[in-house]
Amino acid sequence: MASVSRIYLVRDGVQPLGLVRARSQAEAIRHCVAGRYTAVVADQDELILAIGKGMSVENAVSEPEAA
Repeated sequence: MASVSRIYLVRDGVQPLGLVRARSQAEAIRHCVAGRYTAVVADQDELILAIGKGMSVENAVSEPEAA
């Protein structure tokens, strides 16, 4: 059985980034931002530096259901 996909308009605020056929909003966004962002586990020195610059830790939320 083929997985269900939709065409999503992915935006950066109000600026359109592209139309993407994907199975979820998250998949469409990942496609558009691939290579722009990275995520690595922060080490102790990076945490101290970032918090010292006023950054705070945010909690990620579960992926919402596709619209």
